[in-house]
Amino acid sequence: MSKTAQPPSASPAAEIGTLGSPFVVDAFPDPEAPPASRAAPPPRLGPMGHLAAGFGDVLCRPRVLVFLIAVAVLAALPAALPVFRSAHLNLAPVVEPAAGPGLSLEGLAPDWLFADWKLRDPSLQALVGDLMAPAVLLSSWFGLLVCGGWMGLARAGRRGHGLSVFLAAGGRAFFPFLRTWFLGLPLFYAATWLVWGPPGEWLMGLLLPGGDAARATSETAANWVTGSRELLSLFLVLGIEVLLDLGRASLVAGQRRSALLALLRGFGYFLFEPLRVWGLVGAGLAFELLWLAAMSSLVAQGLLPLWALVLLLPFGRIVCRGARYAGLLRLYAEGRPERPVRRAGAPPSPSRHASA
Repeated sequence: MSKTAQPPSASPAAEIGTLGSPFVVDAFPDPEAPPASRAAPPPRLGPMGHLAAGFGDVLCRPRVLVFLIAVAVLAALPAALPVFRSAHLNLAPVVEPAAGPGLSLEGLAPDWLFADWKLRDPSLQALVGDLMAPAVLLSSWFGLLVCGGWMGLARAGRRGHGLSVFLAAGGRAFFPFLRTWFLGLPLFYAATWLVWGPPGEWLMGLLLPGGDAARATSETAANWVTGSRELLSLFLVLGIEVLLDLGRASLVAGQRRSALLALLRGFGYFLFEPLRVWGLVGAGLAFELLWLAAMSSLVAQGLLPLWALVLLLPFGRIVCRGARYAGLLRLYAEGRPERPVRRAGAPPSPSRHASA
């Protein structure tokens, strides 16, 4: 059979362009196009830029914030109600006597007041301790779901706003995050052992006479040594927490499941860009501390009622921590261009359509 002659075309790129599919045009660029017409890669954001984007991810989802504040308030009730009942029975006769102005517990209460309270209700401390142990464990595990939810929303960009999307993202990441939680336990134990165990005691014996701060020749030197020891312990614990969060960001950004490999990738990224990581984490912690100090100052000056702290303190803590989680996810994903995070308002990437 003879073939009919086909009309010549200008170039293969021009023939493809007539099909009307922008994804195909992106997949097969014109080799004759000048390099200046090709899109340049977006500039890298600094730590504050990623943290600001994290604040945007959190504040644009008010339903999630209301849910988390309600959970925080309700979770405190099992331990708060016995304390309130005991205070009402044992402190009310002292704080609000039949005659006289009484005491104000909004300021500094005297030590004898709490000592008398302890004598009147000796079983309260044991009761609260029994309630706090499981509450702290459940709060830590719920924090894993919250971390996964914020990181999942940061990865989704503007596509997900509802509470169901947040809970679905947290549920998908919960069990991989739980494995990182278990892997972090020996790390926390090792850090505590190094600072407060035999190695720390040996170092204290070199710096202080007999390792006792009371026997030091200078009070300033004793305070400096003990303060440095506490700061080192805090720094190690915070560093391990940052390492775990980077591993969790690796799990979410790459949609992976191996917790051990995620921790190794997070440790490698931390070694690669420590200043950017510490800049984001430090700024997030500074905002959280400033919020706590500002709210406490407003209450102390009488500009806010005391009960307002019940809502304002959890709000600031939830927003700052959520912004830190989302910012870390964005920071990690920016350093891993093989699976980038969609920026707010950006169109979907055509690479998936081009590969198809």
